[in-house]
Amino acid sequence: MATPVTIGSDLTLPVFTLHMAVFVPPVPAPSFPVYPHMEMVVPINWFVGKGSHELTADIFHLSSKIALDSHDCGMGIIHACLPPNNVLLPIFSIFSKRAVVFSASTVNMNSKPTALAAASFPLQNCADPTSLPVNFAPTAASNTVLVGATAADVAAGLAKIAKHMLLDLIAKALGKALGKLFDLAKAAKKVVSKLIAIAIKKVVKFVKKVTESKTAATKATQSLSSPSASSPAASEAAAVTTSSPFGDATMTFSNGKDGAHSVTTSAPAAAGGTRETVQDGLPTYPPEDQAGGSYAPEYWASALDGAPVL
Repeated sequence: MATPVTIGSDLTLPVFTLHMAVFVPPVPAPSFPVYPHMEMVVPINWFVGKGSHELTADIFHLSSKIALDSHDCGMGIIHACLPPNNVLLPIFSIFSKRAVVFSASTVNMNSKPTALAAASFPLQNCADPTSLPVNFAPTAASNTVLVGATAADVAAGLAKIAKHMLLDLIAKALGKALGKLFDLAKAAKKVVSKLIAIAIKKVVKFVKKVTESKTAATKATQSLSSPSASSPAASEAAAVTTSSPFGDATMTFSNGKDGAHSVTTSAPAAAGGTRETVQDGLPTYPPEDQAGGSYAPEYWASALDGAPVL
């Protein structure tokens, strides 16, 4: 089968293709996953996509380089749709594709098979969910240099189309799976954050409880070591008046700051006058009191308990 070569100046068709759409308000998103889009006409040697071109280096036809196997018009092909407010349009334009998939394996130029993109040999166009063989270079029909295409070349081209479509589907599936993993990662982060927040609350609650327990214990200790409202103050004296055969006698007890007891006794008038004895700790009495018969120490034995016996 003799087929014209495709050269750099040949134009590729504008084409209706399918792409995803995310419309900004007020237009609602379509109910189906892909939406018809239109692509602009570009030449085979589209200057924006130069990085993906495969053209002869020093072989020309009609002053243009000849396209070779795996040539791609490349990026920067403008996309449009109705309504025109699909926010994904810039992405489709940046990553556009019009790639040669058929070539004449028996005719090499600069050591590569010659591209076939005229008549029944389509270019593979970018689309969603996979690229599609829907574009041609119709102006190549006027080229006068012909190359032969074999049945093997046709079969190889069809296999390449199927391979590209399969790779596109796999890439999209992987992207979707990675997106789900990303969502799972975000969910996991939320769960971990929630657990950390709960743990912090538990720790704060525990510390607060321990602190309150220590405060309560400290207050209890202080209340035991200091006089209560119902007890005499440390500086106040507790006086006890008792009766004896010799008359009334008084004993005054005071709590010292060092924990000792100060005792003041007043001898009965029947003992010959008033005598006082003051001493920290337990009270003692001079011998003359005992000799005078006024009272003996045993009369005061239980005085520290608050009920002296005379």
